[in-house]
Amino acid sequence: MRRDKVITNYAKIKESELAILAGKVAAQMEGNANFSNDLKPTAAELLAAAEDYRIKHEVAINGGSKHEKQLKKESKTKLLDMLSDMAHAINIEAKGNAVALSSTGLILQKQHVPVSLPGTTLRVVLRDGPVSGMMRTDFDKIPETYEYEIQIGTMDTVRQEIDWGKTLITTTSSQNYMDNLTPGTLYYVRVRGKNRLGYGNWSDAVSLIAR
Repeated sequence: MRRDKVITNYAKIKESELAILAGKVAAQMEGNANFSNDLKPTAAELLAAAEDYRIKHEVAINGGSKHEKQLKKESKTKLLDMLSDMAHAINIEAKGNAVALSSTGLILQKQHVPVSLPGTTLRVVLRDGPVSGMMRTDFDKIPETYEYEIQIGTMDTVRQEIDWGKTLITTTSSQNYMDNLTPGTLYYVRVRGKNRLGYGNWSDAVSLIAR
C-alpha cells in the first residue's frame, strides 16, 4: 500500500470554499506539535493569504470591476501556491504518518485499491416476464465489475448436464429480460461478472419453467 499523503493541488476546490479550507488549515497548523516550527509557509502567512482572497473574492462576485476580478484571480493563485507548498512540506515531514497528516486540515489522498477479478454473486432470482416466453433475471451487484454475462441453458436428459446456450451481456444487475423461450420448458440461468482483469466465477444455477 502507498504511503499516506495529503493532496498538493487544490485548484479544483470551489472558489467559495477555498478560503474556508485555507483558514481551517491555518488554524490546525498553528502550534501543531506534529511538525517543526520552521515549516513554510507559516500558519500566520497562510491565514493572511486566505483572508486576502476571501475579501477579494466577495468583491469580485458582487459586481466587481474587471480590475477587481483580476486582483481576485492573483490572490487565488497565491493562496493555491501556498497551500501546495505547505502540503509538500507536510508530506516530507510526516513521512506517511496518517495521524500527523489528518491533524493538518488538508485533504488526504485516496489510497489506491488494487483491482481483482470479480467475485461471485450469491443471489440470482428468476421471475416470469410480462409476456409468455419471457423471463426476468435479477441478481446482487458484484463489486469491481463493469459488465455481466447472463447465460441460459436447458437440461440434457441423456448426459444429465445443463446444456448452456444463449448469453446476454448487460451492465445492470436488475430487470434483465430473456425472450423467445419455449413455454413449459425448464430453463437454468447463471451469472458472472467481468472487469479489466477478466471474468469471475459463475454463480450457482437457478431454474424456472417458462410460462
